[in-house]
Amino acid sequence: MGSSRDNGAHSLKPLIGSPVRDPLPKGVTGLPPIAGSVAADAGPASFTFGDPRLPARFWAKVRVLENGCWEWTATRRTGYGRFKVGSRRDRTARFLQAHRFAYETLVGPIPEGLESDHLCRNRPCIFPAHIEPVTPRENVLRGDGPSARAARQTHCLRGHPLNEINTCRLPSGKRECRPCRRLRQNARNIAIASSQAGYISNRRTPLPERVLPCLPGGDGPRGSGAGSTHGRSPFSLSAPAPLLSHRKKMAPAC
Repeated sequence: MGSSRDNGAHSLKPLIGSPVRDPLPKGVTGLPPIAGSVAADAGPASFTFGDPRLPARFWAKVRVLENGCWEWTATRRTGYGRFKVGSRRDRTARFLQAHRFAYETLVGPIPEGLESDHLCRNRPCIFPAHIEPVTPRENVLRGDGPSARAARQTHCLRGHPLNEINTCRLPSGKRECRPCRRLRQNARNIAIASSQAGYISNRRTPLPERVLPCLPGGDGPRGSGAGSTHGRSPFSLSAPAPLLSHRKKMAPAC
């Protein structure tokens, strides 16, 4: 499966736990069972439409399609047929999945922990030869949903191979490309540094002009004596050396 753009580096191929058969597009029905399955070992000829092991009211709700599917025509839920068993009198009435009921009646019980996978990709189909018990993981990988497409993806959107070295596993179970993660982190750091530099360059608050005292032999803050600040910026925070070393001998301010 896969769209026309899923080619080259972005081709979808099975990774770990590849399915026995590649997933099929929706609408393609009537395919033979997978080799090695219970239905394949039994053979399609072992299943007869109208088998008396199933009640007549069950077969009244089934029709045979040209592609070989036995399609359920009655109540459906999420695409799967529903069949009522039991009686209301003894409070045993309940609804079962029609395809699962047919499979367990004509083939045998589905092992615990397994799910029924429609090989024909036709959910209303109840033909046992089109159904195979598989694990939940394999059932998802055989589908065409986002999880199945992501599991079969061999390269990221930038073309990096999704191997064990370039891939890290997130707590959610999703794979993440390490090179792409580093690129995103570097871009984020550069953006943060640029924003901080711009904030600092725009934040130019002028400092108040300092008033220097009148020292003996000087002409005040602008004089040429000991207390002169000629050549210094009026906004400088550093005071002249005589002012710092002789604080106790300074004269009162003018």
